[in-house]
Amino acid sequence: MSEMNPSDEHADSVFYGIAVEEVQAGRVDKGLMAKAIAKAYGDKKKAEVLYLEWRVGLLKEESIKRLKIEEAATKERLSKEAAEKFNKVWGPRIQSTETIVCIVIVVVTICFVIFVMSS
Repeated sequence: MSEMNPSDEHADSVFYGIAVEEVQAGRVDKGLMAKAIAKAYGDKKKAEVLYLEWRVGLLKEESIKRLKIEEAATKERLSKEAAEKFNKVWGPRIQSTETIVCIVIVVVTICFVIFVMSS
């Protein structure tokens, strides 16, 4: 079975191939097949066609869910990596800047107190 780009017009043929292999190997979703037989009024060929269409739909949904999960995991990983790089580069500078700001505030406060007391 060959891999296809999802942008190809017939990319869903991959899913049809999977579904056909499942049917040929006897690994069908029994509930889905029973529903297909019922909808096809017992006509096994029509039921198989319905089953394939429904199974392909389910495979597509599963694939989309998997892709969304992978995408979210990738975004989270990249976000963590970016935060780690930022902290590595800027963390020490930010900490020293915060220390300088605190010292400046203390010095300004002391100068203000001295100024007020001397007036």
